[in-house]
Amino acid sequence: MKWIHDPAVDLIRSNTRRRDRNLAWQSDHHSPFASTDDPDANAYQNAVWNALQELPIDQRSVVHLRLWSDCTFEMIAAMLDISINTAASRYRYGLDKMRERLRPLYEEIKDCHGQL
Repeated sequence: MKWIHDPAVDLIRSNTRRRDRNLAWQSDHHSPFASTDDPDANAYQNAVWNALQELPIDQRSVVHLRLWSDCTFEMIAAMLDISINTAASRYRYGLDKMRERLRPLYEEIKDCHGQL
């Protein structure tokens, strides 16, 4: 049974290390937005930040690194110990979720300022 036990323990340890790296990264990076006195800009920043925070941590880490840290998928894959394809798919899924969450704000801005 040792041949089943060892790979299972390795997998659990690997997943735990990956989760810990993601949590450590997240705690080191608070807000990617500079504060502003413009209430509209603050509302937009808060909406984007909240949408980002609603993502699962795996997607949140990749989206943040790609959009606000200008990391390539290769860099992200190396940092998070995942494949490039996994980094790209987490980015795509994360953006899709953020886009859906921010759609009402987009519609409100479009209505206030005319067709975008």
